[in-house]
Amino acid sequence: MNRDTVRNLLGGWFAGSFIGALAALYLLPIPPANKDLIVFMLGQLSGFTGAVVAFNFGTSKGSADKTAMLANRPAGTPIDPVSVEVEA
Repeated sequence: MNRDTVRNLLGGWFAGSFIGALAALYLLPIPPANKDLIVFMLGQLSGFTGAVVAFNFGTSKGSADKTAMLANRPAGTPIDPVSVEVEA
């Protein structure tokens, strides 16, 4: 399992958990003693879901892709530093 797969699975889990929690709020009665705890936990889950969306659709994903592209670019040789061909 590579890094992108793990990231996508975690993102999907957070999004699914948030949607499931919202559905549970509408379908199940909340005991008054647990109301504050549930609101707090839903706020935390909402924040995690927002971070996942911001990363995948924001500039962080593009920046990570650019960094990976720059790390994999061919380098020149000491004799010919501008060459981009890989020597065999």
